[in-house]
Amino acid sequence: MWTRIAAALGAASLLAVVLVAWWSAPAEGPAPQSVATPTRPGEAVYGPPLPAAPNPNGSLEAIPSPAFSELPDPGLEPLPSDREGVSAVLVANPLYAFPPPALEGCPEASLPADEAAWRESVSRQWACLHAGWAPLLDGQGWPTAEPPVHFYSGAGADSDCGYVEGPAFYCGRGEGSVHFGSAHFAMAKGWDLAVREMVSHEYAHHLQRVSGITGAWAEDVVSARSTNVRRSELQSVCWSAMMAVRSDPEFDVADYESWNLRLHTMQESEAHGDRAALVEWGLRGLHAATAGDCNTWAVPDERVS
Repeated sequence: MWTRIAAALGAASLLAVVLVAWWSAPAEGPAPQSVATPTRPGEAVYGPPLPAAPNPNGSLEAIPSPAFSELPDPGLEPLPSDREGVSAVLVANPLYAFPPPALEGCPEASLPADEAAWRESVSRQWACLHAGWAPLLDGQGWPTAEPPVHFYSGAGADSDCGYVEGPAFYCGRGEGSVHFGSAHFAMAKGWDLAVREMVSHEYAHHLQRVSGITGAWAEDVVSARSTNVRRSELQSVCWSAMMAVRSDPEFDVADYESWNLRLHTMQESEAHGDRAALVEWGLRGLHAATAGDCNTWAVPDERVS
């Protein structure tokens, strides 16, 4: 476990702006605390489209898992069910009622031997996530086309959204596309969960787009745009952790502590929130029983500061 924690400390930190993910050196922060027991939903069963306001505050129900029996209760409180004046697409999206799907066939967490191995791992992780979520998207009548994965060298790349710099980014134009650069490869060589973290984070932005969340927050006049950017990014941090847990049935205490350390070393910023917000929403993701447990849109502004 300590080898993996040391690798996490030496890795670059995840930073994401709207539809774009950035990385930087870890910020100074407190040592990680041993907290929380991730919950594990059973296999998701998808039915017809849900009503307009399904269980927006999530469940946070404890689903027993022997792998996490040594960890204490997280003590996370249920989220508010609404925020005055905010679109139901944001605070009561049908997506929130569903548990994250049980994922099968995702690549094992490992340090890539070379760039070719890294590209294969990223592509397989993206395809695995999409295969898991596609039935839910289809059940809601949302787009189900799998966005293509592109790779690039250097600081940035051209896309349908124009030229974008960063180690990885998601472009929401058309049916969407995701782009991974050599800077992310550099991080993946130092932390075995880096592919899961970044791929899940970018797929979270895809879920926001197809479910209408991205369009709704862009039109929201209740909160400042900068606050909505943070809500979007913190929700992606939360969903990233939620999906990473579900992509590996062997996700164990060492994985959990490694991820928890990442939350305590992510760079604070205007777009991504302060330490308290990053840790809270990341932990919520590790313990999420439904996508609604990551509903950043229903909480007061100080919860996404």
